[in-house]
Amino acid sequence: MDNPVTKLFEVLEASELAEKDEIKRKIVSCIDMLERYYQIVISEEMYYLSSPVEEFNATMVNAYDSRRRAAHDDCIAACYRLNEICVILNIEKICNVNVEDRTQVAQFCGYIILNLYFSNIRCDEDLIKWLDSCPLNK
Repeated sequence: MDNPVTKLFEVLEASELAEKDEIKRKIVSCIDMLERYYQIVISEEMYYLSSPVEEFNATMVNAYDSRRRAAHDDCIAACYRLNEICVILNIEKICNVNVEDRTQVAQFCGYIILNLYFSNIRCDEDLIKWLDSCPLNK
């Protein structure tokens, strides 16, 4: 299973750039934004799944929606920053989706977070095939 974030750090480490530590902090900040969005989406989905529709609290729904939108905007900014770092490193852009398409950015976010999670866990072959089959991994 290829992990694009691991590869990004490997290329950075092998580079002769003087500002490696600053770039590492920027990468971590971008991944933190993706993780925050991912967590908000999961929390929102759990609220919807665990609450009967007739009991949805409008204030709660609006709060979730507002947090999700703000975090999603941060993800779009993170994608731009990650791609700028790739340009500096002279490698293919890590976020190879249409950054103007919010659905593609959300899919990219989920893919990156899952990939990071599973990169530290022994996966069986079926799971690796599933992760590798993600359209974003092409």
